[in-house]
Amino acid sequence: MIRKHKYPEEIQIVSDILDQYYPLSKVTKELLLDKLQRVEKKKGSFIFKQGEKSNQLFFLIKGAVKAYNFNRNGLEEVYWFCFEGDLCCCPYSYAHDIPAHDNNVLYEDSIFYSIDIAYLKELYSHNLEWANWGRCFAEEMNMVITQYMDEQRFMKAKERYDFLLKQYPDITQRVPLQDIASFLGITPVSLSRIRAQK
Repeated sequence: MIRKHKYPEEIQIVSDILDQYYPLSKVTKELLLDKLQRVEKKKGSFIFKQGEKSNQLFFLIKGAVKAYNFNRNGLEEVYWFCFEGDLCCCPYSYAHDIPAHDNNVLYEDSIFYSIDIAYLKELYSHNLEWANWGRCFAEEMNMVITQYMDEQRFMKAKERYDFLLKQYPDITQRVPLQDIASFLGITPVSLSRIRAQK
């Protein structure tokens, strides 16, 4: 357990992340803030691994994360990124308490706060505000996944790249270009051509 006053700027980031989904009263929000665990991990560390259950949600304060798995040919496929101010979790473990289908690894030395999913679901059961937060969080996850699928189906690679830069302007300084290419579903050579058009 952490003391809320020890890292006030970091706790404010957690509070802001929570507010992105549903506005909670101060008293209600503190039910979660009092239970957070502060974690520092080095570059290359895993938040969770494929085949393992992930029993926590992660509020990313500092750092960058990639989600990936391996295709039939054993090649790495990147399909998600998280940066400061994002809430990261394994949807499979969160929704159905089953093992992750992907790996989440840190690009950089990172700081994040974690909360047990079991405790969070207790809050959903006993507190209307938290139940509404959980509903809004699930709706947002569904929308983000649907948007990602639509991007892959309907947008050209350059459009997807431009949209990614709009979301994360400094991503090319923090993430290897081969991972960005993998996320976009193109080869590094194709990404180089797109970047050359800028």
